[in-house]
Amino acid sequence: MNKKPCISVIVPIFNMDAYLRTCLDSILGQTLDNIEVVCINDGSTDYTQSILEEYSWNDKRVKVITQENKGVAVARNKGIEIATGEFLFFLDPDDWLPDEKVFEDLYKTARENNVLICGGEFREVLNGKIIDKWEGNLSKYTFPKEGIMLYSDYQFDYGWVRFIYNRDFLLEKKLNIPSLTFFEDPVFFVRIMHEAEKFYAMKRCTYCYRTGHKKLELSYEKTNDLVKGLCLNILFAKQHQYKDLLALEVDRIEKDYAEFIAKYLDDKRSTDMRDNLEKINRIIFQDNNKVEYQLLKRVIKNREYSLYMKDEEFYKSTTWKVGNAILFIPKFIKRILKGE
Repeated sequence: MNKKPCISVIVPIFNMDAYLRTCLDSILGQTLDNIEVVCINDGSTDYTQSILEEYSWNDKRVKVITQENKGVAVARNKGIEIATGEFLFFLDPDDWLPDEKVFEDLYKTARENNVLICGGEFREVLNGKIIDKWEGNLSKYTFPKEGIMLYSDYQFDYGWVRFIYNRDFLLEKKLNIPSLTFFEDPVFFVRIMHEAEKFYAMKRCTYCYRTGHKKLELSYEKTNDLVKGLCLNILFAKQHQYKDLLALEVDRIEKDYAEFIAKYLDDKRSTDMRDNLEKINRIIFQDNNKVEYQLLKRVIKNREYSLYMKDEEFYKSTTWKVGNAILFIPKFIKRILKGE
């Protein structure tokens, strides 16, 4: 009788043959031998399939599923469905594990501390340069100390791939990756952390993220899903009184994604996008009993800023009202939302 794998590694792949071997080698070289590797070839047109067949032939722990291109969320959910391990780990095909003891340390720590989620710190690698010191809205890629942490004290949305998740718990709570083409992972991460309530934080790197090899380009569809995902997380944060998370997501709109959103705001297809931005606006300013919110509303209302041209009709449009209220919120909004 085969022993249940300790960890199932889910790898969704679309045209990443240049980096796939590095990814798979880092998995199969782990000291924790009892693992399975679920590779979902999501309609690749390069040499991905031949590489996967080679690895599955040489190592029976590698399972290969081939499907038409359906997007990374569908691919990951397929992996969750097929996986049989006690814990799940998600690894993108252009990334890799920093050392051979990642899975051994994660699994041992999770079992010893009886937690459903266990993870470490995040490392970014840009053209060979290691980045592991984080500030601002990325500061929680690392932990202040090792040990069990409540999500109510953490309230972060990025870096979900550096954790292992108990598969039975995930299935019990019916938590799947949402069917978004962008920002699907922060939506999933926030919800599973909320359901688990706590996790074990390890003061060691458990994930290497490759960057600089591809440019972030957001289509209309991805931008629309981005706003939808941000709206879902902001609504969730408000509902569960995650004040820091709410401020963080608003900060992401302003600092990380304003340029992408503004590009499509006046697009005729953008009805859903504008509706979701208006929802965000209402969520942020719905507490009329707080003087700070009213003050902020007046500051934004009186602020002179044009997204495009000084056009009278444009100033009356929904695009202007939403864009002015959401995309160009003053930098001190996060301090107000935090009550500082």
